Amino acid sequence: MRRIIHFILTTIALACLFSCKQVSMTMDDYDADDMVLNYKLGSVLQYDLANTSGVEIVDYYEPFSSLRFKIKYEGGKVVSATFDNGKLPFSPYSFDVPEGEIECYLDLEHSPYALKMKSNDNVLAYFKSGEYIVSFQLDCNEIKYEYRFTKSQE
Repeated sequence: MRRIIHFILTTIALACLFSCKQVSMTMDDYDADDMVLNYKLGSVLQYDLANTSGVEIVDYYEPFSSLRFKIKYEGGKVVSATFDNGKLPFSPYSFDVPEGEIECYLDLEHSPYALKMKSNDNVLAYFKSGEYIVSFQLDCNEIKYEYRFTKSQE
C-alpha cells in the first residue's frame, strides 16, 4: 500500500513539475533595433476593499481611449518615453511629468521592470508580462487604479 501511495505522489509531483509553463519576463525580440513602439490602453482596473482582483472600467469613461504611450528604443535599450494624458482631467502621477519625449531607461534589476525617468528616477510604469502598467490613486485612499498599456499595431 505504501508503494502505491508513494508511486501516486511521485507521479503527481512529476506531472506538476513538467506541466508548468515557463513565463518569460524578458522583452520580445523587437527590442533589438532602433524604433518607436506605440502602446494603447488595453484596460483600466479599479481596486477597492470589495474588489481586490480589480474591476474593468475602461468602457465606462470615454476619455480613457485618448491615452497614448510611446517607447523609443536605440541599440536595443529604452531611451525615452512619451506619455499623452489625452482628454483626461487628471494625471496618474504624483509628480510632474514633462510634456513630450522624456529621457528614461528600463531598470532591469528587479521584477517587474521599472521604466524610470533619467532626471530623477521617478517610475513612469512597470513592465510585466508584455504590458506597461501605471498604478495610481486619486483622492480616495481606499480606491486604486491601474492602466495597462499593450503594444499597438499602429
